[in-house]
Amino acid sequence: MALQPNERELVNYVEQVYLLQGSMPEISELSLALLIPELQVAAMLGKNEIKEALTKRGITAVGASPGMRLSERQLACANLMLDFTDGRSEKRKLDDIEVTTQEYQAWLRNPVFKNYMQNRAESLLGDHLHTAHTALLDSVRTGDVPALKLYYEMTGRWSGKTVGEMNIQFFMAKVLEVIQRHVEPEQMRAIAAEFEVISQGLPLKELA
Repeated sequence: MALQPNERELVNYVEQVYLLQGSMPEISELSLALLIPELQVAAMLGKNEIKEALTKRGITAVGASPGMRLSERQLACANLMLDFTDGRSEKRKLDDIEVTTQEYQAWLRNPVFKNYMQNRAESLLGDHLHTAHTALLDSVRTGDVPALKLYYEMTGRWSGKTVGEMNIQFFMAKVLEVIQRHVEPEQMRAIAAEFEVISQGLPLKELA
């Protein structure tokens, strides 16, 4: 059954707010924005057609908590999108599990889904460190000059810094070692704060 014009306005406004804020607007906000009495808004949100329209957009119904668990579809989607050994495009992956791009974009605003994606992605960075090392070594074997420079810099055999820069860095490190042996921790923190100001190119008076 097709939505009525005022129902489409409601769904569109809910989607607009959800994608910006990651949460459903309150009934009072919907009432003010659409110039519809709150009781009418509540009744519209209770209609199955409205709920289905919001669900297709990946939006949790008003008054419902997203909880701490992902749905089966959300978990399958998240794990597939994070599978970087799968060479399919994002669009192809979504199509194959019958998740619309509209749903996926809305899920990315869902705090639980977003948190899962971010934490898994950060974990994958550590899990795939060997991949980066292997790729670097492959490039080194082919004689790729930038890769060779990076390899030598990582292993301490070469540095892109000038001799002057290296000498200054070494000297400052020794200065800090001496200071640490002769000052209290609170004074050391104050000195570190001033060095931070200097490193940002700001005058020391900005520290006050």
